[in-house]
Amino acid sequence: MGRKLPLGIQGFQKLREENFLYVDKTEYIEKLENGLNIIIIPKQHTKKKYVIWGTHFGSIDNRFIMPKTEEEVFIPDGVAHFLEHKMFEQENGVNSLYKMMALGLDANAYTTNDHTAYLFGCTDNFYEGLD
Repeated sequence: MGRKLPLGIQGFQKLREENFLYVDKTEYIEKLENGLNIIIIPKQHTKKKYVIWGTHFGSIDNRFIMPKTEEEVFIPDGVAHFLEHKMFEQENGVNSLYKMMALGLDANAYTTNDHTAYLFGCTDNFYEGLD
């Protein structure tokens, strides 16, 4: 008989006693000096690794208050999506996506109304992909 999904189960004791399926998603969270939050969710028995970089800057973010002058500044709609694409450009003109694909990484990016994210997944060349 297969293991049951723990829908609506709140306690670990019942999960163990009644043989419910349980996946440990213990997180390690660290905030870097530059304010970037790092969250690591280890997954046992898997070879694939994923990275997602995200920023709280999306398509609705077009009005800002400058910190020093408190002046209100407006930017054109679409800047977040434009910058999403520009992030893959390197100074030498090479597109980072092509370099990542050459390493065997599956890379992409997306912009929503409130954030922009860059991601890749792979089984090999993980640390090279971080460069």
